[in-house]
Amino acid sequence: MKRTLLKLCACFLILFLFEGKIFAQEFGARVGTSFSSFANDYRFEGAGPGLVLGGFVNIPLSDVMQVTGGIDYQQLKGSVQNSPAFVGSDIRLKESNITFHTVEASALLGYKLPLGFLGDAAPYLQGGVSIAYNAGMWDHYKATYISLTGTPSDNSPKTFRGKENVSSLGDQWLPAWNVGLRFEVPLEDSGLFKKMFFDFRMRNSIDPALNVFPLNGSAKELGIHSLSTSIAFSF
Repeated sequence: MKRTLLKLCACFLILFLFEGKIFAQEFGARVGTSFSSFANDYRFEGAGPGLVLGGFVNIPLSDVMQVTGGIDYQQLKGSVQNSPAFVGSDIRLKESNITFHTVEASALLGYKLPLGFLGDAAPYLQGGVSIAYNAGMWDHYKATYISLTGTPSDNSPKTFRGKENVSSLGDQWLPAWNVGLRFEVPLEDSGLFKKMFFDFRMRNSIDPALNVFPLNGSAKELGIHSLSTSIAFSF
């Protein structure tokens, strides 16, 4: 039921974005980074930042309320430590650094916080839902092999790095809750752009996103937590 509702929201959002330009005061583009980790027993372990790149539409509902819709390309990353495995006469220790390549539609309701001393610089508190389409997953792994036979000089660990398509381990649709803050800076006499935005957003999976059983034998399916920050400009 959750996924059905979110898919309907996503379809509505796409129409909203195309039609919203007629009514919206602001539409533009944003670029930024996201830092992700897998939920449950697995933590962020050095996977690099992911790219966030997309467009948005702001539609005012009142002086202090507005709806923000967006479509973004977003990379979601995390690390999984795999269980040791015997490969011939060697023990293999493998770390998987997995990257989701997603196209995400989001719809957030924003409320301008009543911080009169900040004037127009008061931030918007945002909350809403998103649903991402998983366009592909890659495991940039590091595998270390330790030999159990031979002389001590032959038993020194050997490390290899590689890349593998693991799209079969991830869900196709990735629904999530989103909360965050957005700051607006008017740009007077700046020509093309009207405003600059700074967006800080936390994203938490609603449903599991990754099946790690083929990697380490765990029966747990993992969700994704991410924190993204971006800068945007409206036309």
